Amino acid sequence: MVVKNKVTEKKGVVVDDPFGCCASFETPVAYEGSTSLFIGTDTKDLKVIGPENAKADLMKCGAGQGKKCCIFLVVGSSGPECQRFGDMRLDIIFRKDKMTAQREPTKLYPNCQLKIDESTTK
Repeated sequence: MVVKNKVTEKKGVVVDDPFGCCASFETPVAYEGSTSLFIGTDTKDLKVIGPENAKADLMKCGAGQGKKCCIFLVVGSSGPECQRFGDMRLDIIFRKDKMTAQREPTKLYPNCQLKIDESTTK
C-alpha cells in the first residue's frame, strides 16, 4: 500500500519487516528517493493513499537492455511481474551484484519505468 508521511510529506510503500526491526508502533516503509530496505515509521504519522498497483512492462522495465533493466522485473507463468515490493524483494536486493540487470529505481510506479518513445515502437 502507498502511504504518505504526514510529517515529512514523503511517499512510500509499506513493506515486510522480516528482521523484526520495527517497534510495535512502527510500520516499515520504503520511501521514494531511497534505495534503503525500509525505515520504521510511526504508524500515526502515515496516511494511506491507496494500493501500489505497479504493472510490469517488458519494454518500460528494460528487458533485454542489460544494466538498464530493472532488477525487480521477473517473468513468471502469468507473464512479467514487478517484485519491487513483492515477496522476492529482499532476495533480489541481496543478489543484485550477481545480476545483469542493475537499475534499482528510487521513484514510485509509474515514474520508475524507462521513458519509451511510443512512435518508434509501433
